[in-house]
Amino acid sequence: FFISSLSGSIVENQIAQALLDKVFKAIAEGRVFRVIVIVPVHPEGGYKDTATVRYIMGWQYKTICRGGKSMVEEFNRRYPNLDITQYFHFYVVKKWDRLGDRLVHEQIYVHAKLMIVDDRSVIVGSANINDRSMIGVRDSEIAVVVKDRQMLDGAMNGQPWQVAKFAHELRCNLYLEHLGMQQSEVNAVRDPSHPSIYNRWVETARSNANIFNELFYKQRTIPYSDDAMRKLSQVRGHICEYDQDLLSDTDMGKTTGVDV
Repeated sequence: FFISSLSGSIVENQIAQALLDKVFKAIAEGRVFRVIVIVPVHPEGGYKDTATVRYIMGWQYKTICRGGKSMVEEFNRRYPNLDITQYFHFYVVKKWDRLGDRLVHEQIYVHAKLMIVDDRSVIVGSANINDRSMIGVRDSEIAVVVKDRQMLDGAMNGQPWQVAKFAHELRCNLYLEHLGMQQSEVNAVRDPSHPSIYNRWVETARSNANIFNELFYKQRTIPYSDDAMRKLSQVRGHICEYDQDLLSDTDMGKTTGVDV
């Protein structure tokens, strides 16, 4: 989950605000600063038939892009002429396949809680971005912080940068997987902030999302056709833009017994 205080007064953790503050500070100082957040399309369960799932999704949308005080809305109010994707953006991962005479697609459910910072530090654990995990008196959580002692010569936004071997290789492998690239192309992803690869990430995610939305909008499966196969063959890797408009016409109202 990604549910933080920008979504409403009952949520206490301020992680989303902290990220926004970092972005705004970087813009004011003229620095390149990029945040990539990958979340599930929806929590486990079907959002069409399960009010609980929609309720949780509603709080996530209010953190990210709706409700008046979300991250996207706050950014656009302050910097209406800047491209938000050059600073932070939200993504999902999807896949597709052919089953007999049908074409199907589904999210790859992101259950990992992983953060890679500057190709130097890695945090991996059990905590979600929500009050159950972040307040400290609810769910029990555990995390490991990896700070590698083996440093390598690398680059960040075209400038020399010392990277930690584990963090750097993990991030490179994730880039290759999500972008549908081969291991032989690893040199192209070694600098995560450089426009050549960062813009490729943004454009690939947008292209993939457009293809899935065109073919499967609000459907999990469609009949096979040569035209659909031709379009799906253009999907690269798994990364897609997070759909900020999904269920925007749906009541995401309160469901009893659900804790955020």
